[in-house]
Amino acid sequence: MRILQSTHRPRSDVHDGAKFRDRLPVKDVESLQCLEAELKMNPDAKSELLSLTNCPWNPIDHRSPFIKGQRQLLSWEGLHLIKQEANILLDNYVHYYCNIKKCMEANNVSLRDFRMAQTMIFAIEEINQSQSLLPNVSIGYQIYDTCGSRLSSMSATMALMNGQEFTTENRCNGQSPIHAIIGETESSATVILSSTTGPFKIPVISPSASCECLSNRKEYPSFFRTIASDYHQSRALAYIVKHFGWSWVGAVNSDNDYGNNGMSIFLNTAQEEGICVEYSVKFYRTEPEKLQKVVDTIKKGTAKVIVAFLTSSEMYNLLEQLSIQNITDLQMIGVEGWITAKSLIIPNSFRVLGGSLGFGVRKIDIGGLADYVIKAFWETTFPCPQTEGNFSQYALSCNKYQDLLALKNYNEDVPEQRYSSNVYKAVYAVAHSLHSLLKCKEQAGCEKKPIQPHQVVEALKNVNFTVKMGDRLWFDSTGAAVAQYEVVNWQKDSNESVQFKPVGYYDVSLPPHQRFVLNTKNIIWAGGQLEKPRSVCSESCPPGTRKAAQKGRPVCCYDCIPCAEGEISNETGYIGLLAVLCFILAFLARKLPDNFNEAKFITFIPLIGCSRENVSI
Repeated sequence: MRILQSTHRPRSDVHDGAKFRDRLPVKDVESLQCLEAELKMNPDAKSELLSLTNCPWNPIDHRSPFIKGQRQLLSWEGLHLIKQEANILLDNYVHYYCNIKKCMEANNVSLRDFRMAQTMIFAIEEINQSQSLLPNVSIGYQIYDTCGSRLSSMSATMALMNGQEFTTENRCNGQSPIHAIIGETESSATVILSSTTGPFKIPVISPSASCECLSNRKEYPSFFRTIASDYHQSRALAYIVKHFGWSWVGAVNSDNDYGNNGMSIFLNTAQEEGICVEYSVKFYRTEPEKLQKVVDTIKKGTAKVIVAFLTSSEMYNLLEQLSIQNITDLQMIGVEGWITAKSLIIPNSFRVLGGSLGFGVRKIDIGGLADYVIKAFWETTFPCPQTEGNFSQYALSCNKYQDLLALKNYNEDVPEQRYSSNVYKAVYAVAHSLHSLLKCKEQAGCEKKPIQPHQVVEALKNVNFTVKMGDRLWFDSTGAAVAQYEVVNWQKDSNESVQFKPVGYYDVSLPPHQRFVLNTKNIIWAGGQLEKPRSVCSESCPPGTRKAAQKGRPVCCYDCIPCAEGEISNETGYIGLLAVLCFILAFLARKLPDNFNEAKFITFIPLIGCSRENVSI
């Protein structure tokens, strides 16, 4: 792999941080900081990005080649590309596989992301064989492995928008053959991707980037997602905390777009709902010092309930440290980023996360996918097929795919993959958009005319269809799918295996009084307990005492001091009794004659007394 040098700028620009930032299409401060952190690890990569930022992008006037059935694998630094060309080209950004010599963060296979890549190919091949959807049109694809690196993501984005290859003169060819991009899987990387592609009106459809920040249509007019915005999940976290009567909680989040935006919405909602937050701390996966401070804060805290708005990577790091320091019996409230992550099921993890409660993406079975991932994928799509005869040649060419080949006969995880259905729906959303634009009819086929990416953006706004699993998809005004979550509880089955058991749901598409349903009888709490934990800053004051606020602390924290002579204790049971008596008297008095008589006057006396009593308390 050659590192491309800029032919338009002096080399000094590569080392000038301010000039370099100005040259990038990404202006989000948080995303820029993440990019710069990665560039410190790989300074030479700046020259490659500078070369790419000088490309004369013109995605509107391109004509991409129509080659059916061609598949090849191209290798770039930190990137692996599976490609099939056809009439329409999609791109899928996933970090499903990583070569340790070329990627900065990962060194193994992310099974979840690999399944997402396979699901995209499965959906495309299903559409290409359909006689009713795009009947005479074939969809092609390119799959880039960004290895969870924002730097690799930006490099791939710039490259794909300029065509499939670079010319021998190290200059961009000015063509963009893509009609849509499926990805990224993480919010921060999606912010970079959407910021880069947005000015060229290339649609980006993410199956899992849920940050509320991406709802800004001025900033991301071409962005869509088949997952709901975290606005709903964050508010639901506060609702579930209030539902169980926890008024005193701790909060920890990933220090990235996903965690910071999600936690901000939760904290605002918690304040509205009268929930006090003892502390709110954050860290990123590459910051061990901050992680240690977070663990120390949790250890010193008195809150027994922790709201954790983390990705699975940060939760894995936190889990390790909590386990090492034997910090257990905390009721964790989680988000879809980690609550159903199989990677967290490690020895002793149940001691820390057992009884965790949170919101997960719903499980939806895609018919035919489980068989596809162990048979057809390896026979027709995988770039390293087993052939008879020359085994040494096979071993030589396939050695770098050993980690993936280990999954060849494994599909037990497929029914548990929760994001695959989002990928499936994203591909079908693009297909339905194209079907509309090309005015396809089952018998007559589709019109043969060029389609530009900006047309796909407009068509996506109007899609409304039902996939074979029975799920209906449309995008709201922010480009997001409707919020539908499964409430999940970490439990153990009879074999002592950890299970993510559904105990309720949260569905924004339903009427308000039907949206949130919980089956509390089936919940196992922190430490495997059957009794719900308590988490309050101060216990209720006993009769004869009253609350006295603690200076500088939240309203949930108070001291109980004796009532002054002649005062009545502000005790919940007493107020409740007065309220019941007042209601009974008012109910009986409603049938009295309209004319003011002695009986009615007598009835009003205790009513007035009740109201004065309640006001004075």
